[in-house]
Amino acid sequence: TTDDAVIIDRLDELLPEIVAVKMEKGLSALFLAVVNIVELKGTLLMCGPTELSLAKAAFGEDCAITNGDTIMNLGNRVSRKKDYIPEITRAIKAGWSKPLERGASAIDLEELGTLEKDPLDPFGRVTRKGSVLETRFKAMHVSV
Repeated sequence: TTDDAVIIDRLDELLPEIVAVKMEKGLSALFLAVVNIVELKGTLLMCGPTELSLAKAAFGEDCAITNGDTIMNLGNRVSRKKDYIPEITRAIKAGWSKPLERGASAIDLEELGTLEKDPLDPFGRVTRKGSVLETRFKAMHVSV
């Protein structure tokens, strides 16, 4: 993107959806990497303690983490193939293990609600309705 703030400003919407996709797909961890191609900087959005632990193992403890442990500044790391995948793979192969602490994804799939298309939105925006995650992330969220 050329304006990463537009995406990061939607953190309240994105974090619950990252958890929902993680659960629906049966994934152990899921990140959303936001790359500003103009400023050549990367930001990692993390939805829980598993992602935080893996990100620290992969990118180091010195990366700035903000917003209630949900945003990691990756500095000039911008390439999935060169910067992200190799480091995450290295951390896992070096023995990283999932932490015992459970985050917002410790819920049943039925509690995720449903995806609905907004009939009034000219862009056909899809949102998740009736998810228990909406209240969980609002309770923990700190302003960006």
